[in-house]
Amino acid sequence: MTARRSRPRLRLPPAVVRAGAPPPVQQPTVVHFHGGGYCIGSARTIRGWAAHLSAQAGCRVVLPEYRLAPEHPYPAGLQDALAVTAALEGPVVLSGDSAGGGLALALVLSMRDQGQGMPAGCILLSPWLDLGRDRRGDPGLVRRDVLLTPDWLDACAHAYAAPEAWADPSVSPLLAVHSGLPPLLIQAGTSELLAPDAELLAASASAAGTDVTYTRWPRMWHDFMLQPGLLAAADSALAQAAWFVGTVTAGLA
Repeated sequence: MTARRSRPRLRLPPAVVRAGAPPPVQQPTVVHFHGGGYCIGSARTIRGWAAHLSAQAGCRVVLPEYRLAPEHPYPAGLQDALAVTAALEGPVVLSGDSAGGGLALALVLSMRDQGQGMPAGCILLSPWLDLGRDRRGDPGLVRRDVLLTPDWLDACAHAYAAPEAWADPSVSPLLAVHSGLPPLLIQAGTSELLAPDAELLAASASAAGTDVTYTRWPRMWHDFMLQPGLLAAADSALAQAAWFVGTVTAGLA
């Protein structure tokens, strides 16, 4: 994996995206963690999606930067995520795409296990939830995924944590007990390598009594929902996310 310049802990304050003028009353807050295999990416890449969500849901969207592997492996990113959410007030919905979805769910689990106040809900877009899963087990899915490869996921998994840590639920939150969680919105495409993670989480969390909304879009690729205004499927996914934010935060402001 190409070496990257070290990123200090929370070097930059989280970006805040708010469509239009601030309302006279407190807005719900969505905290979204960007994807990139825990190794690449930036909150800047998600601002378009955040602006669309803010406009439709009447919320503000906080976009944290978190330390990236390999310079800063687990638990650095999770520690940064905990620090960001601890500084927020009012109704909060956690969110994340790809590895950011795994980070968001790991954060919710940490908050639950530490007895902290829980977020109003959690949005998981094409989440990467099991770092140890053999992604070569479904050759047809490998062929259909136009963005991810098993080799790249393996490289990112090794950069983020040692293989013996992959079974830790704070690294692979699919392996956790999924009871006592806030409502979950899980979205995925059927033509992405991470589709099994979304489906397995939906089944596990539902069986554990968690309120789960799980939607999958046929023939859509990894993170397609981040392209509202360009794809009808992404527009549909965004509208569902806005509905979810409004539903889980109703009456909490």
